[in-house]
Order: sequence, then C-alpha cells, then structure tokens
Amino acid sequence: DGFHWIGTTCVIYLFPEWVLSTPSKFAWANIGSIFFAILLEFTLFKRRSIYAMSPGKCRLILSALVCGIQLAMVYFIMLVIMTYSVLAIILHWSLLLGCWCIVELYTWSN
Repeated sequence: DGFHWIGTTCVIYLFPEWVLSTPSKFAWANIGSIFFAILLEFTLFKRRSIYAMSPGKCRLILSALVCGIQLAMVYFIMLVIMTYSVLAIILHWSLLLGCWCIVELYTWSN
C-alpha cells in the first residue's frame, strides 16, 4: 500500500506505481534523485546562459521554455522532499548531494 513493508515503512516515490518496497528500489531512487538534482542545476546554468543572448523573440521563447521545465523539475523535487518517512530522509540528502556536486563543479571550473 505504500506505507508498510515487512514491519517497517516503505515510500511511494512520485507515482503510485513506484513503491520503494525493496532495498534495491530504494538505492535506485537515491541514485535517480542525485541525477535529477544535477539535471536541475544544469537547467539553471543553461537558463542563465540564455540571458547572454541578444534580446529578441528567440531569447524570450527559450527563456520561457526553460523556466517551465525548471518549474516542473522543482515541483517533482518538492514532492520528493514532502515524502514523510524516516527512510525518505535519505532521499532528501541525495537531492542535496546532487545539487552540491554540480554547484561545486561549476564554481571549480570558473
């Protein structure tokens, strides 16, 4: 049911079909969370580079498109963060680790 698993809790990860009921599913969800956070930070980086373009319709459309993608990604991350489970705290740390990794790589390259 998404709440109980062998005497402990399990987590529904974003969709009802994605129940983290085994340790391997939980590990894959952590890895996916890290990569999703990295993808979000990459999207933010690309959005900032759009502002370097010359003003015009193309820049406006690209900025709106990337902003929409960014908002959808942030919404999914919010859903992961709002998963109320002691085990889900590990998912929260995975998201933070992913964001931290890409920020460090970006600032290291500059």
